[in-house]
Amino acid sequence: MKVPKEMEVYCPHCKKYTVHAVKTQKTSKKRSKLGHAERLHQDRLKGYHGFPVKVGGGKYKVNIQHTLLLTCAECKKSTLKNYPRLKILEISKE
Repeated sequence: MKVPKEMEVYCPHCKKYTVHAVKTQKTSKKRSKLGHAERLHQDRLKGYHGFPVKVGGGKYKVNIQHTLLLTCAECKKSTLKNYPRLKILEISKE
């Protein structure tokens, strides 16, 4: 789905419809290898034990939920807007 670079949406801070700049919000980062839970997980994976948790079967969600970061042109405040599940979200230059 293509999304324009600027959209006119409601700003809850200005309490009116204004032009907003659109960016995609990064949702996750790499887990630290030094965390307690990650160290335990690596210990359980060592050797010939197999995977510690039963892996569910079959029905995986293919599409990703995208989050847009909308920045108001007047007050410069940002709000987040969740988009439905899409395979590809593209920000067009128009």
